[in-house]
Amino acid sequence: MFAKLPPLRFLALLPLLSAAANGAPETPLSVSFAAELRRLRESDHLFQSQPHRLTQQSGFSRKGDNPDRLDYLYREGEWLVYADASGPGVVSRIWSTHGGEWQPIRIEVDGRVLYEGSAEKFFGMDRAPFVPPLCEIRSAAIRQLTAEKETGRRHVWGVSYVPIPFQTRFRYLQKQQLYTNINFKHLPENTVVQPYPLELSESDQRELQLTREAWSQFQSTRTTTGSFAVTDREITVQPGEDPSSRLALTGPGLIREIRLLSSATPAELASLWLEVRWDGATAPAIAIPLDTGLGSLAQRTLALGRTPDGWQYLRFAMPFHRSADIRLVNRNAAPLSVRVHVAHEAMPELPGDSLYLHARANDGEFVAARDRYLHPDVPAAEFYYHNGFTALDFTGRGHIVAYLDRFQCQPELDEHVFLDDERRFPENSWNGTGHEDLFDMAWGHKPHSAALTSGGSQSFAEVNVKLFWNDPLTFRTAVKFNWEWSFKRDVPPPRDARFRSVVYFYAAAEAAAK
Repeated sequence: MFAKLPPLRFLALLPLLSAAANGAPETPLSVSFAAELRRLRESDHLFQSQPHRLTQQSGFSRKGDNPDRLDYLYREGEWLVYADASGPGVVSRIWSTHGGEWQPIRIEVDGRVLYEGSAEKFFGMDRAPFVPPLCEIRSAAIRQLTAEKETGRRHVWGVSYVPIPFQTRFRYLQKQQLYTNINFKHLPENTVVQPYPLELSESDQRELQLTREAWSQFQSTRTTTGSFAVTDREITVQPGEDPSSRLALTGPGLIREIRLLSSATPAELASLWLEVRWDGATAPAIAIPLDTGLGSLAQRTLALGRTPDGWQYLRFAMPFHRSADIRLVNRNAAPLSVRVHVAHEAMPELPGDSLYLHARANDGEFVAARDRYLHPDVPAAEFYYHNGFTALDFTGRGHIVAYLDRFQCQPELDEHVFLDDERRFPENSWNGTGHEDLFDMAWGHKPHSAALTSGGSQSFAEVNVKLFWNDPLTFRTAVKFNWEWSFKRDVPPPRDARFRSVVYFYAAAEAAAK
């Protein structure tokens, strides 16, 4: 499908460290460029425990202000260091804007320079492995006013999901203060990271081509291969709890895909819910409204969205040991006709650490002239943990694999994620630089379909989707995913904000949402 591209040549990196160092087990985790590429198009790793911890380093304001580009870790000569991470680990995403012109950047892997030059040439080089759609430059004209009055101009930014494994250290430097986010998978100390390839082998190029094809076709590998049992029914869903809408499967097995086709209006979809229960549970693990929970009606990603012929789809691998109970709940006043398609793969047994897919929906609104912060007097460092819109507050072990929302407010609002025992900002491991930045956008939202992110709008009309695919957002004991109500907490009154969100995550059955 794609022409064979000449490989990008890199400077030599440090040699592979010994797997037996520091008392490491005989068979430590091994990470390679090719394996990371496979994770970008496959989904079976998502329902198993993840060994990494995901963090984000960026220029976010440590004071909670805006713009989020002025802060950096430290200065080194003429360079500003925005990311400096110890290994072993993998860089899973690089996102950055530019100002009046593209600025120089420097990328270091294990003590050697991987790239130095114009950011434009890095994001737009179109040479393996930094090739679209994994690495590309995006642009759009500003039509919606942002908080900084940026309108009427064309803005440009770059994003790369090309995995960059590193054994000891990774740094990202730039000469100007620009909006930049770098995501890291931090791996166990005994992990063996295979050296980043100086030149792509034939097998590396094959993995790259397969991933590009999967991303371009919006289809992860395991939903197109394998032997599936298919249930396809046309259901007239009566208002309320309708037993006739129930589909039951017996396990062990994996649901590979749930697809729904309906002529319902967006308003009717908001009151039509999908519920899924695993292994005889009385409460649904998945409970989502169809207007938001299955992604945009206009844009697509690998796992969530709408096909050109109108099917809404959910394509995360969904394991169960004994049973799966799929139901539609109609909260409208009139019956609705829905065609339901479920692809199910029977399994002789599931891995022992298999986790269940969950999804939680939430709504929130803050009107400056009416509402107040719930906890206005908490210490400044704890402010963002206690205040704002909470998309997910969950106790247990697991990892987030997708965040979706409709929102109506200024797109500069930042996300603050608190993992496990984190409570204090900015010491928590994930802080965003703006709502649209999470979705690989810049200067507001624009309609866009991409493998891991799709954009809708900032007027509540469409859904924004972010997939954590190669890099699930892991938590060991708890997670709290918050959005700030205003981008500057010390300026009263806060800005108006409205959210409707859905968060998909894998967790054990005994975990509980608050």
